[in-house]
Amino acid sequence: MLNPGYPELDRAVDVAALNLRSFGAGLAVRREQSSAVWAHPLQMPTRVPAMLAGGGVGPRDAVSLARWALPALRPKSLTLPGNPDIKLMQALHTAGVSGEVRRVLDRFWAGVLLDDTGQTSNASRYC
Repeated sequence: MLNPGYPELDRAVDVAALNLRSFGAGLAVRREQSSAVWAHPLQMPTRVPAMLAGGGVGPRDAVSLARWALPALRPKSLTLPGNPDIKLMQALHTAGVSGEVRRVLDRFWAGVLLDDTGQTSNASRYC
């Protein structure tokens, strides 16, 4: 995966020569006996019913994820005076994100943020 938005990338690599292709916003969750695709609900809403029907994301999970992710629609609200920042681990717990969804998110954010402790600022995920 390569993010073409990195400022140094154009100086280091001929991005056009890479013939990059985009893919849908989401992730594949591999299990011992099966797999599921979890798609970004705002960018790929047609995949939401399949996720809820058998992809490991139940209605309760969807509600807790929405509670946690809702501030992403207004990321500046996370850093307003009087709105203290909390750790990512605490934000997920407070929103009620648990089970397989929590394990997947913990691993995802550990890779993206290079922090497997959950101590990164919850607001940093929007930067």
